Order: sequence, then C-alpha cells, then structure tokens
Amino acid sequence: MRPFEEAESAAWRAQYAGLDDDLRGLAVDVAGLSVFGVGAWPTSPWHHVVTGVSSAEAGKGLDVALALLTRLGALSPMVQVVDDDTDQVGPGLAARGFGRTTRLVRMTAPAVDVEMPDGVSVTSDGASVASVCLKGFGQVDQRWWRGGLGREGWTQVLARSGDLAVGTGALFVAGEQAWIGSATTVLDARGRGVHAALLAARLGLAARAGAATVSVKCVPGSTSYRSLVRAGFSAAYGVSQWRRPSSV
Repeated sequence: MRPFEEAESAAWRAQYAGLDDDLRGLAVDVAGLSVFGVGAWPTSPWHHVVTGVSSAEAGKGLDVALALLTRLGALSPMVQVVDDDTDQVGPGLAARGFGRTTRLVRMTAPAVDVEMPDGVSVTSDGASVASVCLKGFGQVDQRWWRGGLGREGWTQVLARSGDLAVGTGALFVAGEQAWIGSATTVLDARGRGVHAALLAARLGLAARAGAATVSVKCVPGSTSYRSLVRAGFSAAYGVSQWRRPSSV
C-alpha cells in the first residue's frame, strides 16, 4: 500500500476503534488489504470500504475482504484504488460486479510549523464536533464523528465564531506521514476563511508532531480543491472508488 494511502487507512482504523460496540464496527487487515465496515449502517457504501488494492494478485484477499463485508450486512461495498493501478485491478473488480464511480485526487503538502490561527483550537468536545459535522455533511449518526477523539495519533480542531462552533477538521499522524480529513464548515460561516484556518492549524500541528508530509483526498476542481491549492497542496495522483450496486 502506498504511504499516503496507508496513512489514511491508519486514521480510519483509529476512528473505527473508537466506535460504540453496538455499531458493530469492523477494521481488519487481510492479505495486505484494509477492510472497514459498520454493521449498523448496511446501506452506506462510505462505511463499507476496502483499501490497499493495487495489483491483480490482490484478488484472493479481495474475495475474503468482500466476504467479511457481506457477512457484516453491507449492501453496496466500495473499493478504493489508486488510478495508476486501475489497468491491473479494474477487470477483476468488474468481474465481481463493481463499476468505477467517484474519482478523487490525492493532494499532498509539506507539514509547516505555523501558529494556530485565531479562533481555532484543539478540542475533545465531541458534542461540538458532531454538531458541526451533522450540519456540514448531513445526517450521519453523530457517534461516527466522535470515534477518533482521544485515539493515539488523532487530533481534532474546532473553529469558533464567538461562542458558536462553525468548523472542524481531523488530523492523524503516523510517523512522517499525516492525513487530514473530515473537515467542514457550517453553511452560514462559509466564505469567511474558516476552511483555510482549519488547514493552517493542522499543517502546523502535523509538523510539530514530527510529520514531514500531509495528504488529503478531494474532488478535482471543487471548492475544497481550490482551497488546498492556495494552502500549498499539489496533486499527487488520482484515486477512484469502485462500487457494487446493492442489486448484485
């Protein structure tokens, strides 16, 4: 698995490890692949994912990974593949009923030690994090957004406007690699520089934690993409998400 993909998978493992037992979270490694699932949310492809698929030889492990997700109740599992590996992996996924859906881009930047921007702080306030994420992303069970809090390597930052929590973002550091994600700003506070402040805060925290490089995934050409470029990120490679329809 590529270092940037491994850093993201490590962040997911930390988040899944913090989920309540009744959600039936699954985070295991199988033959070089990482398998993630939440049994309580069978219809969510975003919570039934296999990462690390990078060669045709991964086929046997992929069958085991998908069987684990099927046993968990996943109706539409998803497989994440680096675009450079698609020629090798694609035929095997298509034969298993998967089609390529969302294309993302892996962005990277050096970790830079900067001061924490005004209004942004490290937080363990799960209620505020969940509130911002529910407003920014939609109605996902609030326990998902609390999962990483307090886990080793995980840092959550929170932006406030006065007494109101208006933005949040996660950072996970694994050695010299860091991952950022789960960032959002509430609708009423967008366009005010909150996203840029969250980025700067996490770049600084990553540097102070010993990371040399920070990576993130986003939709090419999106508002987030443009913000990342302004913050010094550049495109490293594409990542595609392959999904199997629930009817298969």
